[in-house]
Amino acid sequence: AVWRDQPGPTTSEPCPGNICTENSYASNIFTFNVTQWTTYIANESVINVNECGLLNNASVRYNATQNLQTNRTCFDVSASYVIIDCNTASYGLGLTGNRSNETFYSGINATQITNLTLVNCSISNFSRGIYFLNVSNSAIVDNNITEPMISAIHIVNHSNTLKIQNNTILVNNYSGLLIPGIIIENL
Repeated sequence: AVWRDQPGPTTSEPCPGNICTENSYASNIFTFNVTQWTTYIANESVINVNECGLLNNASVRYNATQNLQTNRTCFDVSASYVIIDCNTASYGLGLTGNRSNETFYSGINATQITNLTLVNCSISNFSRGIYFLNVSNSAIVDNNITEPMISAIHIVNHSNTLKIQNNTILVNNYSGLLIPGIIIENL
C-alpha cells in the first residue's frame, strides 16, 4: 500500500487512488506513480510465521521465526506482492520436509501469482525445494536448497521475468537417480 505522511509523528492515512497508483513490488523494490508532489512513504506489512501453511495475504513480508518441519508442502503462496524471508535475525532458518515418501510436496509452492521474493531460506528434503507454476516478476535469491527428490527449483508453464541469483543447491542421487538442480518447463 502507498501511504501519505500526515502532520504529527505517528499518524498516516492511505494515499487516495486518484493520487497514488501502485505499479509493482518485487525484490524489496516498491514502485508507484503519484499525480502531485508531496511526501509519500511505502508501508510494508509484516507477518511473523512460526508454522507451515497457506500464505494468502497480498503486499506482505512473511518473516520465518523458527525452523519448520512438515510432512507436506511448507508454504503454499496464493497472493501476489509477497516476500518470504527466513533470515529475520541474521541467520537462515530452515524448512525441512520428510523425504521418506514419493509425493510431490515442496518447501515453497507458488501458483498463478506475481511479484514473489524468496530470500535467505534453507530448504531441505522436499520433493521440490521451490515450485513455481505461472509465476512472474519474481525472485529467488540467497537460498540454500539441499537434498530434493525431484528438483531444487522447478519452474513451469509461462513463469516469466524471474530472477534466480546467488542460491546454493546441493543434490545427491535419490534411489540411484540423478536429481537436477533447476528444471524449467514450457516457458
